[in-house]
Amino acid sequence: MLERWLRWVARFACRRALVVAALGVVSAVLCGLYAASSLQLNADTDDLIGADRPYKEKYDAFLNEFGDLEYLYVVVADNGHTPRAEECIEFIGARLSAIEGLPAVHWSITPREQLLLASRSMSDEDAAALDALSDAIAPLMLKSSPAALMEEATDLLNRVMREGALMPAAERARLGAAAVWLARLITSPGAWGPPAQPLHPGDGLKSQYLTSDSGELHFILIMPVKDYGTMAVIAEPVRRIRAVLDEARAAFPDLDMGLTGKPVLQADEMTTTERDMMRASILAVALVAILFITVIGGVWRSLLALLALGVGIGWTFGLTTLVIGQLNLLSIVFTLVLVGVGIDFGVHLIARYKEFLRSEGVERAIEHAVGTTGRGNVTGAVTSSAAFLMSLFTEFQGLRELGFIAGSGLLLCLVSMTVVLPALLMIYERRWGRGRPAATLVEAIPAAGGRMWKTVTTRPGWVLAACAAATAALLPFAARVRFDGNLLDLQARGLESVEWEHRILDDSAETWFAAVKVDGLDDVREIAQRAGLSETIGRVGSVLDVVQRGEPISFAWSVRLDEEVARREGDSLVDPSFFVGPDVEAMRTASVKLDEAIERLGALAASAAPQESEMMFHLATAGAQVRDALHGTEEEAREMAQRVKGAIDEARQALMWIHLGSKMPLREAIPAALRDRLISPGGVLLVTIHPRENVWEFEPMARFVEAVRLVEPDATGVPMTQYESLREMRRAFVKAAMLALAAVFALILIDLRNWREALLAMAPLLVGMVWMVEAMGALGVQFNLANFFAVPILIGIGVDSGIHLIRRCREQQAEGREALDLGSTRRAVFVTAMTTMIGFGSLLTASHRGLASLGLLMLIGSAAGLLASLVVLPAMLAWRHGRAATR
Repeated sequence: MLERWLRWVARFACRRALVVAALGVVSAVLCGLYAASSLQLNADTDDLIGADRPYKEKYDAFLNEFGDLEYLYVVVADNGHTPRAEECIEFIGARLSAIEGLPAVHWSITPREQLLLASRSMSDEDAAALDALSDAIAPLMLKSSPAALMEEATDLLNRVMREGALMPAAERARLGAAAVWLARLITSPGAWGPPAQPLHPGDGLKSQYLTSDSGELHFILIMPVKDYGTMAVIAEPVRRIRAVLDEARAAFPDLDMGLTGKPVLQADEMTTTERDMMRASILAVALVAILFITVIGGVWRSLLALLALGVGIGWTFGLTTLVIGQLNLLSIVFTLVLVGVGIDFGVHLIARYKEFLRSEGVERAIEHAVGTTGRGNVTGAVTSSAAFLMSLFTEFQGLRELGFIAGSGLLLCLVSMTVVLPALLMIYERRWGRGRPAATLVEAIPAAGGRMWKTVTTRPGWVLAACAAATAALLPFAARVRFDGNLLDLQARGLESVEWEHRILDDSAETWFAAVKVDGLDDVREIAQRAGLSETIGRVGSVLDVVQRGEPISFAWSVRLDEEVARREGDSLVDPSFFVGPDVEAMRTASVKLDEAIERLGALAASAAPQESEMMFHLATAGAQVRDALHGTEEEAREMAQRVKGAIDEARQALMWIHLGSKMPLREAIPAALRDRLISPGGVLLVTIHPRENVWEFEPMARFVEAVRLVEPDATGVPMTQYESLREMRRAFVKAAMLALAAVFALILIDLRNWREALLAMAPLLVGMVWMVEAMGALGVQFNLANFFAVPILIGIGVDSGIHLIRRCREQQAEGREALDLGSTRRAVFVTAMTTMIGFGSLLTASHRGLASLGLLMLIGSAAGLLASLVVLPAMLAWRHGRAATR
């Protein structure tokens, strides 16, 4: 029934060749245009995971709360020259901040940001000391000129001397400290003897740079605009950042610097992969065409098969656009699958067509070729497609999408090879080919392998025994094969981002973290305490790294400032004249009175408080210098007045930042470089738990995830999703492989209707897989997340050869032929295996080690399958039928 239908299709295609060919090519072009305009490229690795997976839902909830926290990192190694590294960081940061498309660039915590947080971060002792100065700070914030503030300081000093004896000791100490502090601030431009303590919270405050725990690596955190509609996602921002780094290397040749972070690693991987895939695809098509031309069909017939393959690929793009609408990081490789496998249907058809063409006309030869190879092609395509479609029953979204595209694509390629290729052949033969079988290089020389074929078919028992002995001898090598889950090891060698990721790891820093959401500081402390008990967990980051309390301290001077603001009903607290310039004449008068008050208090301290006499001596000396300068030349007076005003200004500004920070919500008060990693826009606190070990390795990652879940079962983050997705991917591949084996066998059994022959058809696949694993162990090749995909591919295509050989054997048996020849089918099996080996083996040219390992494994697996198809299966057939064969 199937053969009659296939023959009818072939006749129709031949008699309506122009219409069929035109419809096929035009529809493929339209599908390609549709895909070009509507097919999306989704390079978001998170979308490889099914949205319904519990760990993905948990991670998505975290992203919805906190946003994207996967930063790019510019790293500068100080090489023992920290000031130089800080200068370099400022150089790079300033230039990066000017680049459009980099909305967030952070490299330090500025003094202003530190002061905004001070009311929450300073110790209780420092807060109490600052609040004790309220009698001085309030006038500092409210007085409109330096001269007025000098008068206020004089009044405070006089009040201490006048009323101090009558005050309680604590009040006297507080008032005295405030008076002296204000006098010190005003006279600070004078020369002090010993180094003085900071006058105010902002005195001597410097930017704090983002560094590793060792302090040897300095970081700039960058959040670029990410375009997931392109495969590289951040290609343009990365290009511009690296251009800035080139400038920095020229300006700071003594420092090492680079760019890394998970998004950069992924972008570099996509750039490398895209380049490698383009090169491999071009090389594969060229080599497959050469092989096809050389071994099977001549030049033009081979090119027609490639055109029919292109039609099938075009249809696949259209179907993918219609049904899925996107290509992900896995499914983008489907073209290689179709090039390596889809062409096989054309190989078998043209090989038989040439064979029939020697004795029949063109249309009849095409009809017979489609009829005889069609059933094997249909079974092979359906089994291969089923093997890929079995991934739909796994939980890994990326594999499901790839399975659908590759499985449906193979069926579309079968349709194209069954319908469009016969039409193309008919058009060619009518106009140019004239129905003559083209000579090929292989046919022009003696058939290779004749002696081996004779040995296989005349001594099948010995051949099978030798194969069994070799397989048993190599089994210990199979035990050496492991699964390597380190994604970093799949990257191309020499990538800057990979090298700097390793340097960060070597410095005990870690860009990955587990995330725990909590509501209050008590919860943060509890999580941090539990995490600290684990040897697997390293640093724990939280808002407690920058604050000591959730609510700001309410300073007395800050309350007075608020009251004054309310009293003035929004008017500025500062007289505009304060910014015009100091009144030198008023300051001269005020400085004399202040100096006199300092000297009187100093004399009193010398008798009443000797321990304070040295400090008062330096204060008096500084006050005298300020007074003398103000009474010096006009130039000296103006310079000193500006210096006094500058000191007052600096203190006032620092205290104003503290005041404003105390009014801000906690998230706004936290420095921008830390804010998003500590608290969400909704006020949820984040605890980041960092690993102690290198979690790029699967075993340390597993230990870390287990330890984190003991601390908090609901923790999420990149390590958790990476761990779960790796496990899910491995389970998905194994499940897909097992389902594929079962489906393939069931379909073969349905097609052949003989369980012994079905097992024989499976033999090349099963034996080839065993040999592949043994070869991997002998060569030191391990499974990884890139090459493990070879297993379902090999299962899908590895059975095709067995099906075609069994069916050819049936044909010859039905014809009553005694010799087990298998004719052109044997050559077609060789070519189809070689196309797979070439199609995927071209990946050996890839610099990306994951792709190269996939190419190597496909090369090994295809070679093992080919050897099993041309040695083990024919020997089994010969042994079963007891045939002595000659070529």
